[in-house]
Amino acid sequence: MRHSRVVVVICGLLPLSACFVGASRTRYSAPSIDDSTVPVRHVRGVPVESMFLLKDIALYVYPGNEENGGDVLLFPVPWHTSVPHSNARPFVVGVGLRPNQSGFVVNPAEVHLSLKSTANFSPTRILGPAECGAGLASPAWRSIPVEPITLRQGVCTSFTVEFEATTPDPREGFSIDVAGVTRDGVAYALPTVRFQQKRRLDPFGAP
Repeated sequence: MRHSRVVVVICGLLPLSACFVGASRTRYSAPSIDDSTVPVRHVRGVPVESMFLLKDIALYVYPGNEENGGDVLLFPVPWHTSVPHSNARPFVVGVGLRPNQSGFVVNPAEVHLSLKSTANFSPTRILGPAECGAGLASPAWRSIPVEPITLRQGVCTSFTVEFEATTPDPREGFSIDVAGVTRDGVAYALPTVRFQQKRRLDPFGAP
């Protein structure tokens, strides 16, 4: 999702010294799948750039490794700051699924993380499930394994999993497999979601 901080600034009505505009430099991991013909759209209300609209189910994966690379002040005086990368542990990843058919179930224990530099990881804890975009009334992490989650037809269900891995820098490619999906008791394969770095500028301004 694009976390833009945008404020309308009417500098002409204020002393120039009381107005500044600039942009935050953000690095993030952008998702893709191997099938480029699958439609993709942004999901309103959740921090996701791309939801993949597969034939029977829609899928998104949101990694919690976005990095603020610092601010660039454009006015009144050009200036820039930098922010060091944080190698936080554990690595937190959000998953959302919206089936357009009934009978779908997902086992969060079978969401797998693959990093290029280390072995694969399985989640250790889960937060949720909840309807996509809706906050949990009393968030509480639970240890894996948990009961499989029944997915309601036409409803986007999300959950967050935690991996005992160092949060990857967006420059590091990695992938997520949501491998624990079944439909009417039969395994239902979802494509691997791969991540590569992208950059954006989030504009801001204030009187």
